Formats: sequence, structure tokens, C-alpha cells
Amino acid sequence: MQFSSVRTVLWGGFSLVLLAGGYLVARPKPVLPQGAPVIEQGSASAMPLKTFSLRVASKNGAPASPVFRVGERDEVEIDVKSDQAGLLMLHGYSDGVPVAKEGEAKIRFTATHTGRFPLHMHAAAGSHLELATLEVLPRN
Repeated sequence: MQFSSVRTVLWGGFSLVLLAGGYLVARPKPVLPQGAPVIEQGSASAMPLKTFSLRVASKNGAPASPVFRVGERDEVEIDVKSDQAGLLMLHGYSDGVPVAKEGEAKIRFTATHTGRFPLHMHAAAGSHLELATLEVLPRN
């Protein structure tokens, strides 16, 4: 390999390192919808089970849609109590968990995908309720 080829490879590698470092420093931070409640549990260093609870009551309309924030690789459990029957869907993590009228359902998983994932319910009466958003943040 000639000296000019080695120099070209070294400059290319150096440029890639600079670009990657610049992205990590300047990347945009997640933005929450204005007024959305954020619920965080546990510490970033330990990865205990993180449990969140929701209650679906048809007489009160759709519940406030909180954001459940966890870290990548956290163990997560979402408990839902409902006064109506339906199917719970957590996009990216669950294909559907049935919940009986006046019943409870649990969705338990390891947060392996980063991003924002909606949790909603298809009620037996035909309604569609947005319940919460799961936000999985990457570990550094």
C-alpha cells in the first residue's frame, strides 16, 4: 500500500470519529407533549422491576395519557384495571393482552427496543382508548 493510500484511510477514519462524536453531542433530546405527565421509577444504575398502574373507568372517559419512562434493558410491568372488557395493545412489545370486565391484566417484558410505544385498549364495546405511552431511553 502506498503512503498516500494510508494517509487517505487515516483521514477517512478520523473524519468518521469526528462526525460520530458531533452527532452524540448535538443529537436532539426527546420532547414530551405539553402537559403530559411523566412517571419515572427506579435508578439508572440498578435495573429492578419497574411497575406502573393504570385504571380504565368508562364513566370517567379516557384516562389522562401518562408517559412511563424506563431505560433500555429494564424489566417492566404494567398493571391495568378496567371496568370494561377489551384487548390491551403495547405496540412493539405486546400483540394483545385480554382484560375482563372489572378485571386486571399485566403486561411484563424486558425493554429491549428504545423509542416511544403507545399503550391502548380496544374495548369490547368497540371503543379505542389511548391509555399511556412507554418511553424507553437508551443506556449509555
